[in-house]
Amino acid sequence: MACKNTIDLDADDYFVIFADGGIQTETILVTPALAKAWLERNVINRPLVERHVEDLVWEVKAGNWKLTHQGIAFNREGRLIDGQHRLTAIVRANVSMDVRVTFNVSGSYDSPIDSGLRVRRAHEILHLSLQEVGVCNALLAIERPSKPRGSASLIAEVHVHHREGIEWVTKTFPAHQRGVTGSLLAAHALAYPVASRSVATFAEQFLARTGSSANEPAVVLRRFLDRTSRATVKGRDLSLAVLRCLEAHCRRHTIARLTVNDAGLNYFAELRAAKGM
Repeated sequence: MACKNTIDLDADDYFVIFADGGIQTETILVTPALAKAWLERNVINRPLVERHVEDLVWEVKAGNWKLTHQGIAFNREGRLIDGQHRLTAIVRANVSMDVRVTFNVSGSYDSPIDSGLRVRRAHEILHLSLQEVGVCNALLAIERPSKPRGSASLIAEVHVHHREGIEWVTKTFPAHQRGVTGSLLAAHALAYPVASRSVATFAEQFLARTGSSANEPAVVLRRFLDRTSRATVKGRDLSLAVLRCLEAHCRRHTIARLTVNDAGLNYFAELRAAKGM
């Protein structure tokens, strides 16, 4: 039977149709309503991984969902044993999708389904470099401290929002130079679109280790990074230190002593807001 593109069936009708015989697989157009009904049969499955659901929702909304051999499976008792993340994504995206659905599987929720598979990482889903994903995660840490690491959907959103800055930093900074981390690049990517000339000059001085005095912001930042271990200052605090130096450079100020605070972030946040960013 070709369930796809035939008459509409209730969620329970499929289990009547496929009640006899062994394992049977069909391509079925799974609507949000059907997915929601089938999730009610998910009484013994593994805990839902929210980040994986967000990735699938992004793929559905972006039109990247592809019909593959992977799909949804029910055992002989009609219980869902595989596919809860796909069904949840269809419900949340509110989009009907073609899915391979298998009935009468001899197994339960703890059967070795997908146990040897590796979940695709964000850079593979979004076709970005690992460096770009690292910058996006660092930007998330700056702007949304409650979400220090993003799902593919969040990373995609950040990449679109900060595309200009991310493209500039990935072209400007060498990938493997000491001190060139995702946190440093994220700060430059945040600041570049609203002060491109000043930020570019700062980056040039930082990379070349040049400056007219010991209190020049780029010199101060290089000295700070050379003297500070990642165990002492990392992540968002490092980005804030970079933004503070970038702010001082844009204002043509020197820095006697670098203090990690929100001053630089607030300065560039105001510039971005003034430009509707």
